Amino acid sequence: MTDQVEISPISSTDIPELVTLWNECLTAHPMTIERFNALFFGNVNGVAKLNHASFIARTDRIVGFVVAYQRNLPAPGLGLEPDLGYLTAIAVKPDLQLRGIGTALLSRAIAALNTAEILLSGRTGSAPAATFPGVDLDNYSESLNFFLKNGFEPLAIANSMSREINSAIPIELAAGVAVETEIDSARLHEFVGEAFPGDWADVAGAKLQQNPAEFAVVSVNGDYAGFAVWNGGWFGPVGVAEQYRSYGLGKLLVQNAINQMHSAGVTKIYFTWADEWVVPFYQRLGFEINRTYQRMIWKRQS
Repeated sequence: MTDQVEISPISSTDIPELVTLWNECLTAHPMTIERFNALFFGNVNGVAKLNHASFIARTDRIVGFVVAYQRNLPAPGLGLEPDLGYLTAIAVKPDLQLRGIGTALLSRAIAALNTAEILLSGRTGSAPAATFPGVDLDNYSESLNFFLKNGFEPLAIANSMSREINSAIPIELAAGVAVETEIDSARLHEFVGEAFPGDWADVAGAKLQQNPAEFAVVSVNGDYAGFAVWNGGWFGPVGVAEQYRSYGLGKLLVQNAINQMHSAGVTKIYFTWADEWVVPFYQRLGFEINRTYQRMIWKRQS
């Protein structure tokens, strides 16, 4: 079948048809043209965020795609990561699966990346254009064997979680702890970049600029110690610097976000990516697991 299929790099004219196929194949994670462009073809001051190794498979129409890339702009604390590639999504039209098209697409992406490692789809805090954490074991479990057969190895489990919001939560601040009302953007970027190397500093800075009402910074004795971002009913990222993790600040940030969402009329809070080790923390705050993902890694054989 693969000799009847042409594989070529994704171009801007392919995006509407590609997004249609995405929604046919990845039904649990719907995509829009606007979001696809923002994630994968956005730029910063005229410079493309990503260096693509992304391809489509075409007969008389697009029948498959792979979205993979490297950083084209450095991340705070990580730089360009020249030996690391990222794979966000791969899909083949359902009636043409098991014919080698997916393997051919993946092989082209691996060759184009030419990196020592490839992450599906990132690490916590370091996933520049992730749409979900890895293989969705609840909706696309059959794809796990596809990646295993093509040299990927399990890396870690991630979970998406949610909880109902029925009322505001009383919050008590310990001595020296404050939810900041005036935030210095330069100081924030430095703090987040040092405490959480990766993409979170850029995400936090963008949210602070675009909608500070959906952003919080917590401090200890005046020093920035943690932050949280939300968007409507979607929560995250959230992080507390390692040296402040015995102060109950993670709980404070979650409860503060819940209260702010409740004030805005949100009745349910969701977040996409909770590492396995932190799941009990969120469960104590009333969250339940919605989906489980297998994060994976490909390593070049020496």
